Amino acid sequence: MNSYLDAVDRGELQTFGRRLDRSEIAPVRLEYIYDIASETMEIRVYSNLKNPVPVPGQTGSQVLGVSSIIADGKIVETESHVWFE
Repeated sequence: MNSYLDAVDRGELQTFGRRLDRSEIAPVRLEYIYDIASETMEIRVYSNLKNPVPVPGQTGSQVLGVSSIIADGKIVETESHVWFE
């Protein structure tokens, strides 16, 4: 979890081009995923946003959470979880 928060502090967590900092997120789930075929481990962190972020160019939709994949202490991929009215 510390490597995730360190990456967030370095500005690596973004959604729709907007950087999120530690004060804007609440990590709620840490997953270790082992792929049997490739024998690789993936670490994924799911965080709720303390305040929803509007989706640029979209009315009635907002980002409520993000899932990030961590590799070598860096955020390499982030998915935004969007809610539509």
